[in-house]
Amino acid sequence: MGAHHPRHAAADSGTLRRLAVAVIAPLAVATLAAMVWLWPSEPITANDDAASAAESQGRVTSITREACREALTDDVNGCGAAVVTIEDADGQERQVETLLPNGAGAPEIDEGDDVVLIETEGPDGSTYSIVDHQRGFELWVLWRRPSRWR
Repeated sequence: MGAHHPRHAAADSGTLRRLAVAVIAPLAVATLAAMVWLWPSEPITANDDAASAAESQGRVTSITREACREALTDDVNGCGAAVVTIEDADGQERQVETLLPNGAGAPEIDEGDDVVLIETEGPDGSTYSIVDHQRGFELWVLWRRPSRWR
């Protein structure tokens, strides 16, 4: 009573395999068709909008930390400033000072980090803000990793 024969298990296995192929194959074809249909016909280029902030790359050369005047809700780096060395368009290096980034999604920075900054113009001149780490090499490593790691 209630004994399960191996012959029934094999039949159930074949039925499940056919059912899985019947479901997965049309989904795979539909996915491929959607990719071809939605693929951009023209290359995507960066937005050269005048409203977008100028982006620079630099290296954090020093960090000066100080006590915060009020509690930060999303404290990532504390309060203070960082000195970042950037290279101008003509190849000259210069140092700029920026406040330490804080808040949700802010990058955690240390001396020696390669960072991405944006430059905004204001009434007092240019202001720089650190928005991210430079990630070119790390993304290349992830893209080029051997298939045995996947």
